[in-house]
Amino acid sequence: MKRKKIVIVTLVVLATIFGTKSLLWAQKPHQEKVQHITERMTKKLDLSQEQKEKVYVINLKKAEAYQELKNTRGNTSRKERKQQFKIKIAEWKNELKTVLNEQQLKKMRIE
Repeated sequence: MKRKKIVIVTLVVLATIFGTKSLLWAQKPHQEKVQHITERMTKKLDLSQEQKEKVYVINLKKAEAYQELKNTRGNTSRKERKQQFKIKIAEWKNELKTVLNEQQLKKMRIE
C-alpha cells in the first residue's frame, strides 16, 4: 500500500514537470524554437557558420509551413493534413541534403 502511494506521487510529480515544460515550449515564438533546434543541430552535426545560417532558414521555413498546416484544421481532413506533413518533411530533408555533407546526413539519418 505504501509503495503504491510512492509510485503514484512520483508519477504525478513527473507528469507535472513534463507538462509544465511542454507548456512553456509551446508558448515560445517560432523563431526562438527554430533557433534552439538549429543550435542543437549545430552541436550534433558540427556545422560551419555558413551551414548553420542555411539550416536556420530551412528550419524556419519548415516551422512556418507546419503552422500554416495547423491553421487549416477546420478546412481539411486529418488524412490530408497528414499527407501534407509528409510532403513538407520530404521537402525539408531535400533542402538539408543541399547543405549538409555525407557524414552529417548519416548522423541525421537522412538518405
